[in-house]
Amino acid sequence: MIAVFASAADAEPERAFAGHDDVAVIRPADLSRSGWRWESARERVSLPMPDGGVLDATDLSGVLTRMPRVRAAELPYVHHDDREYVAAEMTAFVAALLAALEVPVINRGDGASLCGPHWTGQHWRRRAARLGHPVCTCANPEPTEMTVIGHECALLAGTAVTESAPAWALALARVTGVDLLGVTICAAEEALIATNVRPCLTPTVTASVLALMRRT
Repeated sequence: MIAVFASAADAEPERAFAGHDDVAVIRPADLSRSGWRWESARERVSLPMPDGGVLDATDLSGVLTRMPRVRAAELPYVHHDDREYVAAEMTAFVAALLAALEVPVINRGDGASLCGPHWTGQHWRRRAARLGHPVCTCANPEPTEMTVIGHECALLAGTAVTESAPAWALALARVTGVDLLGVTICAAEEALIATNVRPCLTPTVTASVLALMRRT
């Protein structure tokens, strides 16, 4: 079984994983279901499934996280005065649970975020520049999209780039510990414009994500 943690407004997972019975999409509201368990001393983790069942973590083959944190606005059923506190507690619980899992977690958080590094766009560009990767300087760049999945780099259909752009995109993802990274580059310079730790789940990207978790 594969678990996908996603924010309430993120419509990508249901669309991308439709028809895959071994994928369960978990939203912030699902964190209020009974059945969640994390016992650090006994190293036991269990997760309630949206269909009402409870899954032992030993039956998980992998986790994809697309949720940086639980937001108070995603918990309308909680009293207004308590939402910020409950959201913070849920975020902390998910962070601890993900850290305890011994299966692949795609885009594992860094402590400040549940989904990859908690960085601004400027931080990503600075890190890329320090690593010697090109950063776009065009005034009006023509953007091109790439997506890093594990040790592969997928390009949108019709995209033409040299080998250097996918190579440095893979290197940037590897150094920052991100398994699934959307990379927007300037077509003219093949240089970094922006990154996205929650990229579009195209059929190609979805197939690669599933293969990455199912083969481990």
